[in-house]
Amino acid sequence: MTTFQSIVNLEFIFCKPSRMRSNGYRRGTRTLFRKDFKKRGMPNPTKVLQPFKMGDLVDCKVDPSIVKGMPHKYYHGQTGKGISISRGQFMQELSICIFRRVIWIPKEDMQNIRREFLRLEKQVIR
Repeated sequence: MTTFQSIVNLEFIFCKPSRMRSNGYRRGTRTLFRKDFKKRGMPNPTKVLQPFKMGDLVDCKVDPSIVKGMPHKYYHGQTGKGISISRGQFMQELSICIFRRVIWIPKEDMQNIRREFLRLEKQVIR
């Protein structure tokens, strides 16, 4: 064994193994999905029963107390246009079209998002 090989072996023994960073679905959302004080818990039933029409502009706001059907953190705060409404018992999902940039090209992105995470956009009068 040469001296170079022995040095490489010693470095391998004394180096700490690098830890892998988890890339989970909700990574980095500790403050992003946090609710205000005294507004925690499940939402009111009126949030689910709010009426949507095709062509409405809607905001996607993720509610951390509802886990089922939660959209990805990228869509939190995005605004889209309602394209179609699924006709379930309570019309559970709304297909929205979100414009996002992929390599400097605007691209339409269709997402089916549950009604609990949507609200009508507040129109800004300028």
